[in-house]
Amino acid sequence: MIVTGSVSPGIHRLTIVGTFRGSGITDDQLIVPIETAQGLATRENAVHMIRTAGRSGQIQSNTTTDRGIVVSEIRGPVRVTANTTFDIEVELRNLANTRQRESLTVTIGEQTRSVQVTLDSQQTRKKTVSFSLQTPRAYTVSVASIKRSLRVVEPNSLTLPDEFPQRAPPDATLLVPSITTNETVVEDATVTVGDQTAQTGSRGAATIGVPSTPGEYGVTVNKQGYQPVRVPLVVDPAVTQRLRAELSVNPSTGTQYTRP
Repeated sequence: MIVTGSVSPGIHRLTIVGTFRGSGITDDQLIVPIETAQGLATRENAVHMIRTAGRSGQIQSNTTTDRGIVVSEIRGPVRVTANTTFDIEVELRNLANTRQRESLTVTIGEQTRSVQVTLDSQQTRKKTVSFSLQTPRAYTVSVASIKRSLRVVEPNSLTLPDEFPQRAPPDATLLVPSITTNETVVEDATVTVGDQTAQTGSRGAATIGVPSTPGEYGVTVNKQGYQPVRVPLVVDPAVTQRLRAELSVNPSTGTQYTRP
């Protein structure tokens, strides 16, 4: 069975090893390992519900109808620069069978924003609020019971992308970028892994070897006048190198009826 990503590029071939029975729409679910599902999701530690049969009406008929308006997701940056304005998007849905009105509070640190919404039954809507935070540190964005993490950093802080590998096999080669939190390329920065060093070029990246000895190391990017960044790297012989490529998808958008 072939499973593809809905809003994120990805494809996996799965072997069905068993079946289960459930009530209503839950009987039409495909359960896959979390390691597989994360490769098809929009962000780390999130997965998509994969429905192999059934209609949206079945979902509604099996949903608790007295919950009213709920927060289904919070979207926004995971890292922002101090004293810059950024947006937090809140997705809301009315699970009740009647029209509902709700007032919710978006909280980051000591700052709050109010969101008021009126939704018909089963209607979904997105609301956007803006924030600006001055103190660099870790924060929690919360709306009702939904939370997500946010870090505020100095404007001259170097950073590594979220997809930068945390594990690598011995003697592999890493491509280490050097960029600031506002995605400015920084050349002539020093990259250090173990006792090896390399300088970033005009494109703000350096290639550097992974140590031969298994263990835990640090990958550091540093340049005078910038806040350095350091992330852990585990050298493990059992890890395989991850190949990366850019994919083009046609059509670029689709529905549940589009064939990959």
